[in-house]
Amino acid sequence: FQHIKTKMEFSLRSLFLNSYFLKNGFSGLFPYPHPLNLEIGCGYGHFLLYMAQEYPEENFLGFELITQLVSNVYEKINTLSLTNVKVIKTDALLALKECFLEHSLNHLYLNFPDPLPKEKHRHRRIMQPCYLELFAQKLKIGGQLHFVTDVESYAQETESLLKDSKY
Repeated sequence: FQHIKTKMEFSLRSLFLNSYFLKNGFSGLFPYPHPLNLEIGCGYGHFLLYMAQEYPEENFLGFELITQLVSNVYEKINTLSLTNVKVIKTDALLALKECFLEHSLNHLYLNFPDPLPKEKHRHRRIMQPCYLELFAQKLKIGGQLHFVTDVESYAQETESLLKDSKY
């Protein structure tokens, strides 16, 4: 994606100002039209960078809200000279809803999302019935949702949610 050269330009807002992105979408960020995978909340980028190196025939996109983390991941991508991975500072659910075509993702990764343990905050968890529908719309037929948590109660609730869903 030759039109975006600096780390601070990798925000969803700046992409909407770029005519190349508007024409080609997220697939246009990569030099090769490989299958597209998304990690929501990529943090320090360990998983994202590992996957990009292990699977060079696939493209990886990471969404993160924290500017410093996005900047750090961007630097690591450049240091490793990886062309099949990008990181963008954005609200992942908004971007997923508004910026991806249906059935455009090969894999969607949710690695250790915030469990929001307080009852009054649970409605903000990423694993909710309405979001499962969104994930299913954006995943290719046969695509996979990967969810990992180290909070047993969150894992149990998510397992129950998935069993009860039509997806």
